[in-house]
Amino acid sequence: AEKSAPDDLWEQENLSWRGLEQNEVHDVHQVHHDEVDSGPGDDPLAMATDPATDDLSAALVLVERVIGQCQEQPGALASKDFCEALRLIRTDSPEEWMRLRVAIRKAKPNGVLLSDIDDATRPPSESSDESSIADELVALTQAMASLFHAQDGTCFATLLAQPRKTYRIDSKAFVEWLGYAYYAHGIATTGSGRAASDQAIRNARNVLIGIATHEAPEQEAYLRAARQGDSYFLDLGSDDWSVIEVNRNGWHHWSASPLPFWRSASVRPLPVPVAGGDLAKLWEYANIPPEVRPLVLAWMLETWRPETPFPVLELVGSHGSAKSSTQARIRQCVDPNAVDLRSCPSSVEDLFVSAGANWLASYNNLSHLTPKTQDALCNLATGGGYAARTLYTNGDATLIECKRPVVLNGIVPTVTAQDLADRVIHIELPAIATYRQESDIASAFERDAPGIVGGLFDLFAATLA
Repeated sequence: AEKSAPDDLWEQENLSWRGLEQNEVHDVHQVHHDEVDSGPGDDPLAMATDPATDDLSAALVLVERVIGQCQEQPGALASKDFCEALRLIRTDSPEEWMRLRVAIRKAKPNGVLLSDIDDATRPPSESSDESSIADELVALTQAMASLFHAQDGTCFATLLAQPRKTYRIDSKAFVEWLGYAYYAHGIATTGSGRAASDQAIRNARNVLIGIATHEAPEQEAYLRAARQGDSYFLDLGSDDWSVIEVNRNGWHHWSASPLPFWRSASVRPLPVPVAGGDLAKLWEYANIPPEVRPLVLAWMLETWRPETPFPVLELVGSHGSAKSSTQARIRQCVDPNAVDLRSCPSSVEDLFVSAGANWLASYNNLSHLTPKTQDALCNLATGGGYAARTLYTNGDATLIECKRPVVLNGIVPTVTAQDLADRVIHIELPAIATYRQESDIASAFERDAPGIVGGLFDLFAATLA
């Protein structure tokens, strides 16, 4: 005999809900309509009195129970009872639906797609056509942002409202913004927020990349530093997306940037600079000998000049010479990061991937650099790229092209290749005579950093003049 079409998503794969005992599970729409004995041993889902309120409460209890058991019993996520309960919650309480959707994403086993659960629990009032939701996402993005593409083909979206954030369309940050924008738009227009499925967001993102590539203008987007005319612009990395403009006449803090800056997830804010700051305080936190401090300051200013080839700063010293902390404080004055000091990547590909998402390449405690790594660092400092076959393709190539300032440290010099050695500023750090608690140094640096950065901008302007 022919089997009828399955009622839910996974019946065709013979999955069943084994996680709950039969006498504990009831169809959500029948729980409160049957005559049941509400004795102390009965199912708590069957104790409802008000159908409107208690159906939702029963559905919440049922869904929470399945989420707690889904690792051991993934079939529960496909059961009719679970799907109907989640559909009821999705219709009557969008806030609870969003909370539970996050919980399902965290708890579900590998191999179970959240988009499939979204499809199986979509209320009749919502369109089940992913393409129509993707169309809504595309229209929403075009109404809220301007699209453009860079010379290398990377596509961006800059929000029209303040602060004018710029996102790479292929980034996780853009996906998170788009998902929330769709939900907030639903609340603003209909009073009920809706969640776009992963598949709908992927479809919309592919369309937006096509629009940005073929219909939008070509424009550069910048990471941390940019030059326009005779001025340099530095993204402070702050929540208000403000920038510093520096030229021969001085520097100015602008609340809105005239240039689009994008950020990776690891970017951290620079200290807000103070005019007339004391740059000399830097040497209380960076163990640099006085006779070579001008070289280090010159390197720091060069990190903000993206049009120039970058010299490589190498800090060398014996154990206890504060190499790592000196390097960290210097970086915090020019390009703070979630991880200021990193180990050297194990491959050239990893090196360029990391550099593509971070402005300053900062490597800590090196003991050896392979010839390939030294060649890659040389290309990174002067401008170069890395090409490899795109994953899951035979003919496409992925090209990562970037130019970045580089700083590294070690007990002994690690740069031996002639091409890289010609680009290195080699600084030997003296031994520390007096030690301070790291916590005391950190709090003092946080207090002095705005003045140090302000003094660095003063020096930058004076140097340009």
